[in-house]
Amino acid sequence: MFHLYLDLKNFFSDEVNIIFDENEKYSLGEVYRCNPKSDKYKYPTEDEYNSTNETDMMYLMATNLIEYNEQLKFENKIGFEQVMDYILEFNNIADEMELEFSVRIENGLYGDFMRIGKDKKKFNRFKIDRFEDLFKKEYRNNEIQNNFIKWLKNKHFINQENNLNVNHAYFARLYYLLREWGIMIQNLSHSMAMRTYFSKFGVKVVENIDPEDELPQVTRRSVTSEDTRITDLLDLSKKDEQELYSIFKNKNK
Repeated sequence: MFHLYLDLKNFFSDEVNIIFDENEKYSLGEVYRCNPKSDKYKYPTEDEYNSTNETDMMYLMATNLIEYNEQLKFENKIGFEQVMDYILEFNNIADEMELEFSVRIENGLYGDFMRIGKDKKKFNRFKIDRFEDLFKKEYRNNEIQNNFIKWLKNKHFINQENNLNVNHAYFARLYYLLREWGIMIQNLSHSMAMRTYFSKFGVKVVENIDPEDELPQVTRRSVTSEDTRITDLLDLSKKDEQELYSIFKNKNK
């Protein structure tokens, strides 16, 4: 797993490029380390991509950089997203194996490290605590979030008490649809995202159902499976989709 992590990180660093002026391009590693043309373009501050996992840091740096500067773009945006999907799958497996990866100084040596076991000291990994934090920054304001909740109620996803009205896998597909549209943060493990996503509506995402727990529960595997991520299975009309899309995108034109 450690060698696979290094391969993924090095590929992400060396083979994913951002186009600057007149087709001048730099790899993510070069951009992350050197901040080319920083006198012309706005770069994110360090606290915006604070993490010990260098792949996470490069991802957050790149997406924020392009968000801040309309002139910049990925050389191959689809390829970038596909690599990120692969990295997310790796992160999911690493989470299940209780593996943590970081780049830091240890015993006088600077480099990549892997730590095993949840009883070990946790690294400052990119994490999500609130439902709103699942969304990119521009979609977290109260008006957008309130309109989203209203839409969920109008379409009978949830009731007036904010309890789920629909099948858990079906509700998970709505998250994956918003993620496809670029509304949700991309570099989250599916497990972490689903726990936060469902907790807003009083549902626990667990490894195994506890029959003695009175709160509603759903197994992690049932809401992070590849089948659950097929958003075409959402029974939404074109009008419903457009209304949902407009809640987020029309506010940011």
